[in-house]
Amino acid sequence: MTLRYEPAPAVLIPDTVSSGRAPVPATPTAPPSAWILVALCLGFAMVTFDNTIVTVGLPRMQEHLGIGAGLAPWIVDSYVLACTALLLTGGSLADRWGARRVYLNGAVLIAVGSALCAVADSGGLLIAGRALQGVGAAAVMPGSLSLLKASYADDRRRARAVVIWATVGSTAAVVGLVFSGVLVAAFGWRSLFWANLALALGTLILARLCLPETPIVHSRLNFQSQGVFLMALTAFVAGVIEWGAVPDSAVGPALMVVGVMLAVGFAAVERRYPNPALQLSLLRHPDARAAAVVAFVVNFGFYGQLFLIAGFLRRVEGLSPLQTSVVVTVEAAGAVFGSPCGSLIAQRSSNSIAMLTGLLVIAGAFLTMAVGVRSHALGVTVGAAFFVGLGIDIAITSATADMLRVAAAGRAGAASALLTMARQVGSVIGVAVLGATAGTSTTGFFRALIIAALGCAGAAYLVRRARGARGSRIPLPYMTSGSTGGK
Repeated sequence: MTLRYEPAPAVLIPDTVSSGRAPVPATPTAPPSAWILVALCLGFAMVTFDNTIVTVGLPRMQEHLGIGAGLAPWIVDSYVLACTALLLTGGSLADRWGARRVYLNGAVLIAVGSALCAVADSGGLLIAGRALQGVGAAAVMPGSLSLLKASYADDRRRARAVVIWATVGSTAAVVGLVFSGVLVAAFGWRSLFWANLALALGTLILARLCLPETPIVHSRLNFQSQGVFLMALTAFVAGVIEWGAVPDSAVGPALMVVGVMLAVGFAAVERRYPNPALQLSLLRHPDARAAAVVAFVVNFGFYGQLFLIAGFLRRVEGLSPLQTSVVVTVEAAGAVFGSPCGSLIAQRSSNSIAMLTGLLVIAGAFLTMAVGVRSHALGVTVGAAFFVGLGIDIAITSATADMLRVAAAGRAGAASALLTMARQVGSVIGVAVLGATAGTSTTGFFRALIIAALGCAGAAYLVRRARGARGSRIPLPYMTSGSTGGK
């Protein structure tokens, strides 16, 4: 089926007033086919695949390259950290240079980083390659959502595209665990990165052939505040990793305090800067604020429990890697059904009702999983995993659609970066915090799952409050004329 292309008109927005120039509309292109969506889904799948691909192969990497236990976490977190810390820059560049250009360059960086990892002969070189992949992901993600918004101006067509995009990305995150196990067993750990290189090259070729360009906003890049944000997140994540590895050390808490202080400094710099990197004004809108919190909490619980349950099944329940992969696949199956369910709920009611539904499903599933873990009831744990995947995609698909609806024309890149940054920060903190809480005991796993459930319940309360505030809110200057509707 061919998807029609309706280019979004260029609209003058407040962020351009400081430069005195309106957004430059993109060059008209021929109506695209469904291949546009394929190209964008490949990019998202590549980014989420990289989030989980090293998990199974990490022990082999440590053994072959002589990587110590203290350095091993950075093989996973260097990617997430680089991606998260640079998402604001990626979103700003997508608005300033055009989302297509940024998307293509991001795919190139992921390809180069994958090749570097594949030939790495030391832990340092492997971590450098992973960080380069993360830099590329920081360009691909906001560029992908900006291109979705520009390619499908009609709300219904865009909603269907977001459903497909989110389903592919969420499924790839979990399938990465299963597929990586097969590759490592058959061809060794380097095959993980050669496979990712092939995916990056395929994405790059298809994107060059069919992706349109988006409107361009002429504005200065805010390197000062983005640099402070990078230092704040780096210090905080390093502190979380150190705290999880050595709980009795004061280094971890000290680094976290430094990170928080730098984050406060970042907010202060943003308030004074005429063209802020993070659209804090967007967070004054209850729907945008709720979507960002939902994105954080969903990834906090999803990635945290994903690594928790894999470790629990192998260390406590004694399952083989293949049996563990089967359980993870059940969660992926739930995610496949989640996006269509979320879309159906949103069409019949609203995005906020869909988010609320997804969060309550996740909270209930985490509580059920906690009971299954505590009582060693494997069937209960596996059944709960399906509903975790189902609720995750119901919530995140609706949060994505709501954030894109609120974003003004020409600023979709910044809004997309905000949402993706919330998801990535949730991922890295979820793995670290829930992992440190769980330890290796059944009681620890139980406590970690309860924490994840409480986080979802808190986010559901915020979404409910946002619905109550909607009736009395007034349009804000960053909103389009049609962005105050109920959905």
